[in-house]
Amino acid sequence: MRRLIDCPGSAQLVAAIAALRSQGLQADRYCFSGWAPRDRFAAFSAEVARMATQLQPGLTGSAIAPERFTSWLGRSLSALEQQQLRQEIGLETVDELWLATGWRPKEQLLRQLYPTARCLCYGDGLGVYVAADSVLQQRRGWRSRLRSWWSPATKPLPADGGHFIFSGDRQPPFPSQPVPLSDLEDCLHTLANALPTQAIASLRQLTAQREWGVLLTANLSEQADGAYISLTAEIEAYRQFLADQSLPSALLLKPHPRDSATKLQQLTTAIADLGVEPLVLQDSQLAFWPIEVILLSLLPDLQGLPVFTVSSAAVPLQALGADVQLGFGAAIVRRQFTRKGQRLRRHEEQQLQRWLQVGNGASNPRL
Repeated sequence: MRRLIDCPGSAQLVAAIAALRSQGLQADRYCFSGWAPRDRFAAFSAEVARMATQLQPGLTGSAIAPERFTSWLGRSLSALEQQQLRQEIGLETVDELWLATGWRPKEQLLRQLYPTARCLCYGDGLGVYVAADSVLQQRRGWRSRLRSWWSPATKPLPADGGHFIFSGDRQPPFPSQPVPLSDLEDCLHTLANALPTQAIASLRQLTAQREWGVLLTANLSEQADGAYISLTAEIEAYRQFLADQSLPSALLLKPHPRDSATKLQQLTTAIADLGVEPLVLQDSQLAFWPIEVILLSLLPDLQGLPVFTVSSAAVPLQALGADVQLGFGAAIVRRQFTRKGQRLRRHEEQQLQRWLQVGNGASNPRL
């Protein structure tokens, strides 16, 4: 039984391995294609390879830049091209494809390459079920991309099943099973013990003797060339959101791999203007590791850790015990987002709040 994990990022790799563990299974290969600045893709793939061998000793995979997949979408690959791509992935045949969502264009391309394989979904991020028509995907442009890349004759095929740590607020249109939170925690602790020691030592020194929390941002002004919110407005939205909170004396900031130097500089200035010390996680290796792994390397657990976020990262962090504050809130959205952005962000935050209220289902009674 050959199993291939489609791996769009490091968090998804963790979720996939946790889902496989819950069934007593292992993967044969993974295919990594995470987005990163072009000059950092090799570094990103190297860190993912390191994580893979820690989570499942001996697990190897391929790294294919996402823009290469993009170039293949929207046209039919010849038999020779399909064979070459299968060779690059490292598996001529596959019995099970483990995919994050099952409906994204790259995942559908993999299903074309392996048409007889069963499709099993493990969720986006750290195992959150996300439907194809989720409002979260509207801002990210998946709906329009699906329409432009796939004709009605090649519309996304339904998945055969799913294994999710976090069920979201909707029932998948296919059979699904819950993944115990303990399987995710085991994976996170395994990786926390494998982080680069010098980088973690430096981070411990940075946070020592400080009352600190965490700020997790999202790619907002970068989406649709600022059609939803401008960079200046995004920074102001973070400032206003944080100004309404009871803040610790320092905030650990893990930049998104696609954050620009300009955005990071403006954000740290805004944090400092609030009288809070910004602690920027700048190590090039740690940038690609899930924030949950980094935090568990600094603390015995995340109980009560103040976390301020505007993304779906809120869901697993709350499940792990963090004190999560989700932004931005309706008033800030009205003031800072464009008219189009207001509608999408309002619905996005409502969906995230529902996810937090639902928690992660009966299999994980902590919530």
